[in-house]
Amino acid sequence: MSMIGNFKKSSLEEVEALKNLIKLSPHEFDEFFYHDPLIINIDKTWQVLNYLVSGNKDLGGNISQDPLANVIGAGDIVIDKDLAYGPASFLPPAEVKKVWSAIQNITKADLKKRFIPRELGGMYPEVEITAANQDEEFGYFTQSWDDIKKLYQAAAAEDKGIFFWLS
Repeated sequence: MSMIGNFKKSSLEEVEALKNLIKLSPHEFDEFFYHDPLIINIDKTWQVLNYLVSGNKDLGGNISQDPLANVIGAGDIVIDKDLAYGPASFLPPAEVKKVWSAIQNITKADLKKRFIPRELGGMYPEVEITAANQDEEFGYFTQSWDDIKKLYQAAAAEDKGIFFWLS
């Protein structure tokens, strides 16, 4: 089993409905969302991508004053149950708008400037990055960046929040 990062654009009403899924086991919770086209699965890239965007090695937690620290995993705990790798969080619409404003002009080229393999030690997933595979690994860690930006753009325009969990 691996720790996969998942995003879902959600209204406050949808989050209330999601809270009712607390009865489900982590496996059933994942199965419930498995075919949902609105889910963005960023595979195992969440911690490194969080670092590339925000400079923080720690994921999410409480909502930060720095919108870049809120891109991945920050927010209020809405399902306080271990969903295989911890609880689910929700970043409210007002914070999503701040995040979108902060990330809309960040490109993969900007993230590449922060991609320093020796600084990624101890992060999940642990991979050996060499000069020979550096571009390939950077591509893996940033493959979902454009999708994340589109999600935040749409959520901000629709006055929705972002639901995040690891599965």
